[in-house]
Amino acid sequence: MSSMEDLRTFHKIPSFESVYLDTPLLISCLAFMDDTKWIARNKENLLEIVKIAMSFFALHGIEINPKKSELLVINPTSTDLSITVGADRVTALPPATSARALGVWFSADGKGKYTRQLVQQELTTMCEILSRKAVTDKQTIYIFNNVLLPRILYRLSVTILSNKEVKHIVGR
Repeated sequence: MSSMEDLRTFHKIPSFESVYLDTPLLISCLAFMDDTKWIARNKENLLEIVKIAMSFFALHGIEINPKKSELLVINPTSTDLSITVGADRVTALPPATSARALGVWFSADGKGKYTRQLVQQELTTMCEILSRKAVTDKQTIYIFNNVLLPRILYRLSVTILSNKEVKHIVGR
């Protein structure tokens, strides 16, 4: 164990005293960050947020990959739908293209086409799985009410369905 600790870089916090141990607290210098979302009212605010974030990253030696970044622009006021992050340009996704945040899909056009497709696919998959299993009607109802519907409702939390779409989902 000590040979593994020798390979890592640690910061010692001298002023922190452990309640349970006499040994100093060691904190690893390695961190992983994923799915950071920046929300701004306009391009200028977003550029300011990016500037602050890039300064923070540089100060702490954090490397990011702007090529994995996605830009979603709602109600654009200019034709330039891109920003610079570090040395890279990030271009806005087309309005009908969806981007995922916390398991929910957003699109700039607000239509939720991809979300509807996901819900339809989940319903179809669940129906196919249950049709091949020997489950009782009560088990099927339980699975739909306690597994499938909560998943669908969460996915649809930013999508409004018409009455026709709701009847189609419920009628399956």
